[in-house]
Amino acid sequence: MLSRDGEILLRAREKVTGFPRSILRGKAGVQFSRVDRAHDSDRVLLCSLSCEISNGEETAGKGGRGYAESPTAEGSRKGHGRKMRRLLLWTHFLLLTVLLAPVQRVAACSCAPAHPQTKFCDSDFVAVVRVKKVLTMSEYEIAYKVKINRVFKSNPKADTALMQNLLWTPSEDSMCGVILKVGETYVLNGRIVNGRALISFCGLTIRWADTTSRQRKGLRQLYQQGCVCDILYTHWRRKGAVLESSGGKRCLWESTPGPQDCQEKYGVCMVAPSGCSWVPSVPYKNCIKEHQRLREQQRAREP
Repeated sequence: MLSRDGEILLRAREKVTGFPRSILRGKAGVQFSRVDRAHDSDRVLLCSLSCEISNGEETAGKGGRGYAESPTAEGSRKGHGRKMRRLLLWTHFLLLTVLLAPVQRVAACSCAPAHPQTKFCDSDFVAVVRVKKVLTMSEYEIAYKVKINRVFKSNPKADTALMQNLLWTPSEDSMCGVILKVGETYVLNGRIVNGRALISFCGLTIRWADTTSRQRKGLRQLYQQGCVCDILYTHWRRKGAVLESSGGKRCLWESTPGPQDCQEKYGVCMVAPSGCSWVPSVPYKNCIKEHQRLREQQRAREP
């Protein structure tokens, strides 16, 4: 008795080959096995089909027909048998191709937008590291062997964990694992969990060569001073309404086409007499001017 999956495959083979299910059921052995994937809930159904049709199984010796075939009929029967076996072989191959294809859960890492200053303030450590090696620690985790060039922020637990020169992260990017290149230098932030320094795709991960001078100044001092303020990612159309309800405790990080890039690369939010606001600086002002110029050009081209 075939399982439900076996019956489904049998019906599919009946449509492809044109042979009755009674023949396919009697001449095909169908085996199923389940193989565990890396994720416990992921399964791949492997189908192994064994199709064997012999030339003489339906003759008088096997099936008791009781008559002798002519040479012409025998040659025709053998030719038909060869075609049938070739067709079944291709059917076998196509079914294996489909069934052996990886079937995994569709999962993705989703991160809420966060300003570099927010990531700095919410972390246990922030450091500049050079990646030396990638180590496989388990089926689900890897660790980067790093050289720590500079630490911008830390605490006693982070000091102890960073002495191991290992940064742990999930092995899959779908689980918010971080992909770093060996030999590159990055500024990273992370949390300490069970004595280990953990980094995440949702955290701060910037090549040190790509950081702006303003970001480096923020990492050295200004971000820490601004941790009493919140930075709220806001749709540019809602800026006015959100600003009125902020109570002077937030800086608004405006989405594109607002000055999102300028505020990310050059913005530092700090407390002022009137409340939290973006600190003016030459790089920030120049970026805002260039942004406004490009916006005006874009509006001029719009109908």
